[in-house]
Amino acid sequence: MPKTTNPRKTDLALYRLEPLQSMLGREEWAASTIKETCWVQATSEQEARAIVEVETRPPQSHAPVTLPFFSPWSSSSFTSCTREGDGVESPYPAGAVYTRDGLVTEATGSRANEHSKGRNDAHP
Repeated sequence: MPKTTNPRKTDLALYRLEPLQSMLGREEWAASTIKETCWVQATSEQEARAIVEVETRPPQSHAPVTLPFFSPWSSSSFTSCTREGDGVESPYPAGAVYTRDGLVTEATGSRANEHSKGRNDAHP
């Protein structure tokens, strides 16, 4: 988990980040291990984007090309980032990035295949 998120902070919100369909074919996506909707608890949109960028960055040695200067998760031109409604809780701790398939682990971008029970359609 990035050091920017204090899990005891009370003003955390759940953010949903989603790739823009029109931008999915761009080479900048080589800077991310995932290209699908994900969620993260953070204190702001900027922090949510930064957390997803760090957690989905592939190791340079595994990248198919030299990585672009920035991750598409940090740009509103490539992804949307919306705060979920008040009272929506995450099944995972603050700073953890997850998709419908489970947690995304830092450095590898692989999913831990941890599923939460009782999820609804709004988020996993």
